[in-house]
This record gives sequence, structure tokens and C-alpha cells, in this order.
Amino acid sequence: MEGKRVVINLNEEQAELLNSLKGKGFGTKDAEIMKNLFIAYLSGKLYSKNEYLGEQEEAEEERYDETFWARQRVLLKEKDKFVSIDEI
Repeated sequence: MEGKRVVINLNEEQAELLNSLKGKGFGTKDAEIMKNLFIAYLSGKLYSKNEYLGEQEEAEEERYDETFWARQRVLLKEKDKFVSIDEI
């Protein structure tokens, strides 16, 4: 897979911020820092999305459990309406 080159323009404040990050764990070259910032940003977004989806799945499981047990309670109340074969 071939890489992709992207040209970006930074204003003065953004350029100063980029320079302040050199040698602080994001890399030493401008392109390396921008690439690592981009990857870190996307990783954070992906983590947040997965965390949100996980919460949604848990909520659905809880609803299923509550529905299931509510139905079981109804069935238990209705069982007195029927006569078992042993009672005949």
C-alpha cells in the first residue's frame, strides 16, 4: 500500500504549538508530529465510539433481561388458571 502525502497550512499559533511538541513524545519532524497527532486523535475518537457502542449493547441486554423476567412473572401468575394432568 502506497502512502499519501498531504499539504497543510498552519497559522502562526498552530505552527508555534507544533514546534512546542518537538521532542516531547510525538516526534522530532513536523510531518512525524502531525501524523502522530492525527493517529492519536482518531484513536481517541474510535475509543469513544466503541465505549458508546458498548454502553448501548449493555443497555439492550438489560432490557432483554427485564423483559424476560417480567414475562416469567406473568406466566407464573397465569399458571394457577390451568389444571395439571396430575390433578385430574
